[in-house]
Amino acid sequence: AAFNDPRVTIVYEDASEFLHSKQQQHRKYGDYYDCIFSDTSDPVGPAETLFQPSFYESMHDCLAKDGIVCAQSECMWIHLDFITDIVACCTEIFGYTEYYSTLAPTFPCGQIGFILASKNRTKSCRHLSRQPSSALLKQMKYYNPNIHQASFVLPEFVQKKLQIYQSSPEDQGEQVDCLLAQCTIL
Repeated sequence: AAFNDPRVTIVYEDASEFLHSKQQQHRKYGDYYDCIFSDTSDPVGPAETLFQPSFYESMHDCLAKDGIVCAQSECMWIHLDFITDIVACCTEIFGYTEYYSTLAPTFPCGQIGFILASKNRTKSCRHLSRQPSSALLKQMKYYNPNIHQASFVLPEFVQKKLQIYQSSPEDQGEQVDCLLAQCTIL
């Protein structure tokens, strides 16, 4: 389905090396990505490069002006200091960063978190600007608009730890559209 869309490119190689090479091309030709999804393993061994500032800088440089990065970012219950560092790093590089979490029964503590980052500070992903059609919702097994919004509701201890680094336009009372409004995720 979505993977067969001609606009989708799935790359199976070292993400750090791939993005570094693309970073050079993007600077020369101005060809950018609308979305970059980084599904990483734990930040140890060879995967450590995927959690370094240089990797996030490469993603930033390869991202379109209104594009978005979504990167796996560990579990708030056991890696909060690590998450705080990632949020701080991404906020410095991108300007706009949010952390959200979802249930993942096969992960430690049953949850996993993600970073959303964008160069466009006027957009947020907390609220959908358009609702999925009822036909599409019938195909879903897990996702719905309430689950989407609930993903951004974090326990108080996490909010306190991250609040100095992340704030969305909604925090200043601005009405915003979700960066992922045009994406379909099954």
